[in-house]
Amino acid sequence: MSNYPRYEADPNQVHTWVVTEDMVICLTRSGAVKDEIWNKFCEDVSLPQIKRVMGVSYEGVSFNSVQRKGLSAVIEGKMLCAVLDSTMTRGILTALSWFGLSVKSFSWKNLDEAIRYIALGGDGDIGTVTEIIDELLERSGARSLNSLVA
Repeated sequence: MSNYPRYEADPNQVHTWVVTEDMVICLTRSGAVKDEIWNKFCEDVSLPQIKRVMGVSYEGVSFNSVQRKGLSAVIEGKMLCAVLDSTMTRGILTALSWFGLSVKSFSWKNLDEAIRYIALGGDGDIGTVTEIIDELLERSGARSLNSLVA
């Protein structure tokens, strides 16, 4: 029996995630992310089998400089994408991609495109990734997937 997907989805935390065989999908909501939560997340992202990371948020995202540095150390060489409400944040990610950060950003209305992008980069299929995101949102006490893509 597989140990995946493995959810780290405490509804009391602003940063939650799920680990699959080769991918981490994370949800970040408004508020400060506790360092112990962030460090555990970075440990999961740094696992050698993790090839893809997908971040989703429907609220403001805020990480401190230590957290940003810790994440940059573990995402190198991984396929990245983000699904965000903020046009400005998506624009910043696009600009960072011009400077070598390998990340694509999408709006919630283009979630299917984001899932195709990240799922086809590994072993996941589109339906499975959608189900995992839906379950992560539910376990995290977040808005429903249907309300975000509407």
